[in-house]
This record gives sequence, structure tokens and C-alpha cells, in this order.
Amino acid sequence: MTEKEIEEIRSQFYHCKDKKILIYGTKVYAKKLLTALYDFHIIGVLDQYQLEGTFEGFPILDWEDIKTGMADILIIGSNDKYYNEIYRRIIYPCVYLGIAIFAFNGQNLDHKLAMKHYPPETAIYFKKNVGELKNIIDSHDAVSFDLFDTLVMRRVLEPMDIFDLVEEKMAEKGYSLPDFRKKRRTAELNTNGGDIYSIYVELGRLLDIDHHLSDMILEEELKCEKDNLILRTEMAEVFRYAVSKGKRVNIITDMYWPSRILREILSDLGIHGFENLYVSCEYGKSKCSGLFEDYKKNVKGFQYLHIGDNKEADVAAAERHGIEAYEIKSGYDLLKLSSMRQCLIYVRSKFDKRIIGELVSLIFNSPFSLSDTAGIVHIRDYKTFAYTFFAPLIVAYMEKLKELLEENGFQGVLFTSRDGYLFKKIYDAKWSIFQKENIPSFYLLTSRRLILKATLFNREDLEEFIWRTGKVPEEQDFAQAEEILAEAEETRENYFKYLNQTGVDFTKNYLICDLISQGTVLKGMNQLFQNQQRGLFMAWSSHWDKTLPVDLVYDGSEWQESRFATCVLEKVFTSLDPSVVDMDKEGLAVYAKEERGDIELEFIKRIHKEMIEGVERFYQISGGKMNKKLSQALFYSMEDTAFCGEVSFFNDFKLLDDLSREVITFKRG
Repeated sequence: MTEKEIEEIRSQFYHCKDKKILIYGTKVYAKKLLTALYDFHIIGVLDQYQLEGTFEGFPILDWEDIKTGMADILIIGSNDKYYNEIYRRIIYPCVYLGIAIFAFNGQNLDHKLAMKHYPPETAIYFKKNVGELKNIIDSHDAVSFDLFDTLVMRRVLEPMDIFDLVEEKMAEKGYSLPDFRKKRRTAELNTNGGDIYSIYVELGRLLDIDHHLSDMILEEELKCEKDNLILRTEMAEVFRYAVSKGKRVNIITDMYWPSRILREILSDLGIHGFENLYVSCEYGKSKCSGLFEDYKKNVKGFQYLHIGDNKEADVAAAERHGIEAYEIKSGYDLLKLSSMRQCLIYVRSKFDKRIIGELVSLIFNSPFSLSDTAGIVHIRDYKTFAYTFFAPLIVAYMEKLKELLEENGFQGVLFTSRDGYLFKKIYDAKWSIFQKENIPSFYLLTSRRLILKATLFNREDLEEFIWRTGKVPEEQDFAQAEEILAEAEETRENYFKYLNQTGVDFTKNYLICDLISQGTVLKGMNQLFQNQQRGLFMAWSSHWDKTLPVDLVYDGSEWQESRFATCVLEKVFTSLDPSVVDMDKEGLAVYAKEERGDIELEFIKRIHKEMIEGVERFYQISGGKMNKKLSQALFYSMEDTAFCGEVSFFNDFKLLDDLSREVITFKRG
């Protein structure tokens, strides 16, 4: 570098001299920044590929190494050709960590590339569809497909997330492999395109382990790959279409797994009919360094078409070799273009990434899932609906419940109707984390109307009851006060009959679980029980009683209280029975008239099934470690989502308030 270049860089960033700086990249431009800013407060280097080691004497960091407050700004060490791509790769952790992003030329990219804007080419991609791709295939005789993120995808967010799974699986077998993700990546880079076996020879050297353990880890990695690989269903359909049309179909992939293993994986997934599998590790060259040349030597076509997701390897490299390229988007890239992309701000841990990876495999399995949607995510089936918006909230709730049971010595859990119905089913499920707790659970039929009536002891209670039903108390409301209080006493006696039948012991300490609550039921229960009971709510509703002993999954700073959110949750979590309005002399429930139709009840039944399965799945992949901010962001992304197909019912729904009997209508679209 010349003195003039150094001075120019220093002048561009002079105002940042007192800032803590990250440099992004390990190539020429990054080296120039480190040389010019030698006396600035540079804390380290980030890179898309390298996760450890040093660059120009500075430590290479992984995003998981960066904590809040460690850095103030990040400078991209690249020319302007790649600013947009890099910015959209790193914006989410930078927003979360409060790190401003600057270009090599000193420009503040947070001002130029606001996250709310799509890159210009996005509008073109949103016009692509499977019919268009089939038409293009029709005019070519040789059609090749990329493999990973094109024909198949992993149920994790990024390929290296598999390495975290391997580390955990090996830990379960008694083998500690700290920083395995980083070491595994370094071994791969050190072999420069070698196959999995050469990678594991290098990994054995880095970890200082013998070949027996190395082989065991390799087998575990293969198992993790297979367990997490699924077809991109619509692309498999396109692949089969090309085969059925008599095209010369081949698969070309930059990969360290040998063709023998990949063929086995493809066969298990139902992919057949291709001529050959061109794998970079077997040819000693990648798509960018000549693999397409070998392909064309063997396949002497007239009109070549290559389909893949990587702009450089699948598009630019193919076109350099005279092959027409058709770009599709990976599931992760589609998420970053979609109305749900801001959820990525809260993806901080390996467990967050697994949950988002699972959702991406559902929502963005098709590369055309955003076709003609302007980026608005369309939810079409019960499973995706339940997994995306509700299962994460339930996991957070259940983790809080588990924490309270471990710390407070409760003698039972009372799930109150109707919003506790689903929580009770999950608590009692065979796979449930609570099976070892041996703490009994009860489902109590109750409602605000019933509990208020059962706790009417005097005129003041009657006045509160009238207020709670949405009326302003007037003198005529008290004309029959004695009769009303007598009825209340009868209801109270009948309710005690019911409670005795449930096996609840009024002398014990229970945790009373509800969804979104003002605390009416908890307050009433504390008037009926001998001991004061605590409550667990997802969050407070408006007009809540601050004097009640309550633990919250989401406190006021975490939960954006809105009528829409409350009504959506109550609509989905509710039981299949109508609201309880009273108890008869036998201690049996008197239900309100069922206002919901068969379609709505079937909707609730189907959604509950998928919600329970979703919670079980998320416990399998994250052990219940749910980021509450992420779960809340996913839930509120519903407001920017379209519903169609199986869940189109949710575009227009009504909620009947069980106390005021007010019908609340929500209409979308």
C-alpha cells in the first residue's frame, strides 16, 4: 500500500478511532484496513468461512464469540461489488448487538442499505415459478442440478450447524469435543476441497485424537446429515419432469461426501434417473475451478441448462462455461427476502438456529414459495401454522413452568379452562419433560363469569361483577341483591362439590396456570382455597391486578400487549368445550351455548394436534432452550403473514368474550 492509500483510509475512519472495531473479511481489502488502522481499537476479524485462527496478527472470531458491547462498528473489507450481499448476511446480528456497518470507503451502510428494502433483483425473482422453469427445461437437452439447497435441504439454518449436532451427540456418548464446529471447519479449509476422509485425517491431527475416535465422529456426522436432509419437494418434481422428458439429467455439486454416499442418500429420498453425479472432491476441482468443463466433456449436449442456488458457483461459473443458468433461492435466502426476515435479529444461539432451520424447511421448502407475493409469507397448512407461531411460545411457557416447579415445591399444577386445556395435554404427554417430576396436574373447569359469581359475598363484590361484565353499575342492578347473593352461595356450594370431585386438596399449594390473564380466576381461587396460590401466565392482559402473586413467561418489557394478540391466542389455545357459566347441584358443569361451528371446532382440533407435535419436535432439537425474544418475534410476524389453503379460516374469525358476551371480529386480507 502507498502512503496515500493509507492516509485516505485513515481519514475516512478518523471519527471511529475511539470505537471498538470489527473487520469483516480475510482478503486484500481487509488486509489494507488492518494495515492502515494499525493503531485503532480493532478487536478482531470476522469471516464467512474461517471461524478461528488469526489474520494479520488479529484473532478470527465467530459470531457466537461476539457479545453485546464488545464492538461498536464493523467495516466490510471488500470492494463495493459485494457490499449488498455481505450487508444482508451480517445485518441481523449487527442489529441485535448494536453494531453499525461501514463500507471500505467509509460510507455508513446502515443509511444506504436499510434492512426494510429489498435488493433490486428481488422483484424479478418474485416472478419466477415452477411452470416457467419447466418451460425452460423443455428447450434444453442437457439439464444439470446442484444438490444441496437445490434438490435437498437441511433442517438446520446453515450447513455448519450440523457440526454442533455432532458435538452434542458425541458428548452424549461421553466424548468432549470443545469448539468442534471451529475445528471441523478449519480441517475442511486446510484440505482445500478434499473429501470427508482427508478432512477427518486433518481433524484428527487438530484434535489430537486417534483414528478410532475419528472414525466414530465421522459416522456420527454422516448420521446427522442423513437425519436432517429432506427433499425440496417442488424441485424434486422439476427433476422428475426433466427425466420424464428424456433430458440428459446430471447432478453437479461442490461437496466433500463421495458420490457413493450421496447416491445412497439420494436413493433414500427417491431421486433416481440421473446419468452421473459430479462431486468436486472426486474430480479435484470445484464448479468455479473447472468441474463444469469435465461435465461438458462427458455430456455432449446442444443446449445446456444448470439449476442451482449459489450466485457464483451455480450461476456465474456455469455461464462462464457456456451453460445457461437458472438461479433458485435457498430456504435461508428466501427467509432473508421475506416478511419474516426481522425474526433473524433474535437468532443468537445454536438452538435458535435449529428452530429457525426447522421452520425454514417448512415455510421455504419450495424456492417459489414467495412467487407473486411481494415477499409476504403465505402459510398454507396446519403444521406450518402451528409450528411457526405457537409452538415456540408453548416451549417458553413450559420451560418457565419447569423452573417454577423445581424451585418452589408446589404440590400440584392446576390448568384452568379453557386456555389451559392444551398446556395440560402437553404436561401429561408421554414424551413430556414433566414425566419425571411426579407432580400431579388437574384441569379445572372455570371461567371469569363462574368464579366471579362463586365469590360474590356482599354488595361490593356484586358491584365489581357488574363492572367486569362491561356495564356501569346502576341502583336498579342492586334491587335483587339478596336474591343474587343467595344464588351465588348456591353456585359456590356446587363449585366446591365439583372441585372435591377433581381430587384437588384445598389445603395444598398449587401453581395455577393460565394464558393471557387479568388475574380474575386466580384471585377467585385464592378466596376459595385455604392457602394463597401462585399463578403462571403467559403474559398479563390489560387491567390486571398487580397485587396478585404471579410469575410471567413474558413480562411487560417483553410482551407487546394488543387485543389482536390476546384474541388470537385465546382463539387457538381454547378447549373444544364451550365456556362454563355455572355448576349444578351435582357439581356438574353448566355450559354456555356453543357459538362455534363445526369448521372452527375442526380447525382447533387439527391445530392442537400440530401444536403438540411441534412442541415435542422443538424439545428434540433444542432441549427446550427457547429464546423468548425469538418466540415472540415469530408470533408477531403473523401480522405480516397471509393465510390460505387449510388455514384460510383464520383470515376472518370471531371471538366471544365469556364474561361480557361481546363478539370480537377480526378480518384480514
